[in-house]
Amino acid sequence: MSRTVLVLTVVHHPEDARVRHRQIAALLAEGWQVTYAASWRGYGLTPPDGIPGLTAVDVARARGRHRVRAQRDGRRVLRDLGPRHDVILLHDPELLPAAAGLRGLPPVVWDVHEDTAAAVEVRGWIPRPLRAVARGGVRVAERWAERHLILMLADEGYAARFRREHAVVPNTTAVDRHPVRAGRRDERGRHRVVYLGSVTMERGAPEMVVVGRELRERTDGQVVLEVLGPAHGPAEGLLRRAVEAGDLEWRG
Repeated sequence: MSRTVLVLTVVHHPEDARVRHRQIAALLAEGWQVTYAASWRGYGLTPPDGIPGLTAVDVARARGRHRVRAQRDGRRVLRDLGPRHDVILLHDPELLPAAAGLRGLPPVVWDVHEDTAAAVEVRGWIPRPLRAVARGGVRVAERWAERHLILMLADEGYAARFRREHAVVPNTTAVDRHPVRAGRRDERGRHRVVYLGSVTMERGAPEMVVVGRELRERTDGQVVLEVLGPAHGPAEGLLRRAVEAGDLEWRG
C-alpha cells in the first residue's frame, strides 16, 4: 500500500523549486501518493490534473497583511485532510498556529526555509513599531514547533535558532548531468542573464531593474535579463513597469 503525504503551503508559489520540483518530485519518484495544497488560483494558476500520484488542492493565499483567511483555510485542510495521510509537510511559519491544538494528526514536519525572525525586518507590510513584537512571536512559535513537530532545516545556519539537533536538507539546486552549454543564445539570438528566486524591494528589485536596463542599452538588446520567480509588495509593480519598458523579461 502506498504511503501518503499532505504537503501544504499558503505562501510559496505552487511551482516553488524546493517544494514542487525537488521534494514532491522525489516523493512521487519513490511511490508516495501526494496531496499538494497550495494557492493555485491565488497565483493565477489552474490546479493540475492527471499527474500520477499527485492530487492538487487549492487554498487561499497569504499575502502582505492579508493572512487570516489563508491561516483559516490551512487549518481546515489540516483538520479535514490531515488524518487521511501518513505524514504532513508544512512549508510556512504562518501554518504553525493553524496546526496548534488539532488532534488526530499524523506526524507533522515543518520545513524551515528561512530565518523567520530575521526576515521580519524585510517585511514591508509589518509596521516598524511592531517588528520587535513580531520577532518575539516568531521565537515563541519556533519553540512551540520544536516541542510538537518534526523540524527539517533548509540551511545549517538555521540550527543555532533551535535547542535540539534537526535534520538539514540544503536548499540547493539539482543540476543536469548534461547541462546546456553556457553562452547558448535563445530563439531570438540573445544571451540571457537569469535571476531565479523571489523578488522584493529588500532583495534588490530596484537594482535588478537598473541591471536589466544597462544590459539592454550597452548591448543593443543582445543580452536580456530574465527574472524567474514571484514578486512581492511594491516590487511587483516595479517589475511590470520594467517589462513594459523592455528592460527585462519576467516569468513570475
